[in-house]
Amino acid sequence: MIEEALTHAAFIESHRVQVLKAQKRLADRFQQEQIIEQKDDLKSLVDSIRSEIDSLNQSQAGLKKTKDRLEAKRDFLLQELD
Repeated sequence: MIEEALTHAAFIESHRVQVLKAQKRLADRFQQEQIIEQKDDLKSLVDSIRSEIDSLNQSQAGLKKTKDRLEAKRDFLLQELD
């Protein structure tokens, strides 16, 4: 029983460096996956904000046209009153 436990312990100890390297690779891979996921999330957020800005710019242009048209109509009606 003790011999078997020592054999297992010796086997584990002989592979300790390999296990530690493998753990490091797994941790690095997990961190890289998190970075990629965060990058994708941020890219989606940027795309969403960019789309919202474009929509607001288009709305602003439409509002300016409407304002200009109403101001011209107002000026025309004021001239008719005179």
